[in-house]
Amino acid sequence: MDIKGPVQDTTSLAKNNIDEAAASLQSIADRTTGQVEAVGENLRDAIDKSLAEQPYATLLMAVGVGFVLGAIWKA
Repeated sequence: MDIKGPVQDTTSLAKNNIDEAAASLQSIADRTTGQVEAVGENLRDAIDKSLAEQPYATLLMAVGVGFVLGAIWKA
């Protein structure tokens, strides 16, 4: 009884499945990276616009965010 053939088939199938899963994950990671970069650019643009149009309101918001993050960090 030779089980070498079925073991090699199973190993090959498992390797192919792992390769397909890795390719799928890479594709998802690439799309996610692009989306995060787009959100970052939008956020930067919004902050730049806010600084240009309402510098004091932007400063107060930054102070408020800093206060909240400091309170969370301390807790």
